[in-house]
Amino acid sequence: MDTPPFDALLGYLGQSEDHNWTQYICEHVAKGVLRRFEAHDWQRLQKMIAAQPAFWQQRCTDALGECMRPEALPLLFSQLHSSDDDSRILAAYHLQWMEVPVGPEVVDVLREILSRIPAAERAEYQEITQLLDRALAAG
Repeated sequence: MDTPPFDALLGYLGQSEDHNWTQYICEHVAKGVLRRFEAHDWQRLQKMIAAQPAFWQQRCTDALGECMRPEALPLLFSQLHSSDDDSRILAAYHLQWMEVPVGPEVVDVLREILSRIPAAERAEYQEITQLLDRALAAG
């Protein structure tokens, strides 16, 4: 019997940071597990992601960005407001990489994300700057 997709997601993301996570596993979750999600699975994930530990949010955000499903977009946008800076950066990266239309509603949060990155390191985060530029141009 197949494991329900939500249970499979929980299993892959793991209970601790020591749980195995690789790019291969991320792609498997994105292209296998998340593609089997139904509406109630997306809703359940939306309700619980913010309460999860940082490592879990980061892994989940990365898989959401890799899955390229429209159902993942609200979760990626909500991750822009995560309490974990790395999850926020990953969400912005994936939204830019996916060329998702953005508008002025994300300008403030993107500016805040950039402000938390040391000035000397900001050149490494061009995707966030590009996403901010697109949001400003749309406004």
